[in-house]
Amino acid sequence: MLQRVKHLMGQVVRDHPALRKPAISDLRRIIEQYPQNPNYLVNYGFALMVMGDREEVARQAKILDSMDEPSHSFHFNLGQIFYYCGDRVKGRVHLELAAKYANDEQERRDAWERISDLEKT
Repeated sequence: MLQRVKHLMGQVVRDHPALRKPAISDLRRIIEQYPQNPNYLVNYGFALMVMGDREEVARQAKILDSMDEPSHSFHFNLGQIFYYCGDRVKGRVHLELAAKYANDEQERRDAWERISDLEKT
């Protein structure tokens, strides 16, 4: 299923608008089937960002924020989603958690660089 989610994300980010809406619909169905899977929800949140649906992104961010997922990737992505929604405080909190859960120095550095980049905007 994760391969399918990644494939759908590829369709959302490509420059083919006709593929985006069906891909978003498929992603929505997947998260409805697996509402506790943080990886699927994060991908769906990013897909919604590409589509510019801030309201739904914010709703998904709230859901994700309630999950206890001790991983760098999860918090790195959720931090960016919160920044997109305009919540810089929660965005920074999650990016700091990404640094805390980093598996190596590169992931830690990526999290701090992302904070720096996002705070410039």
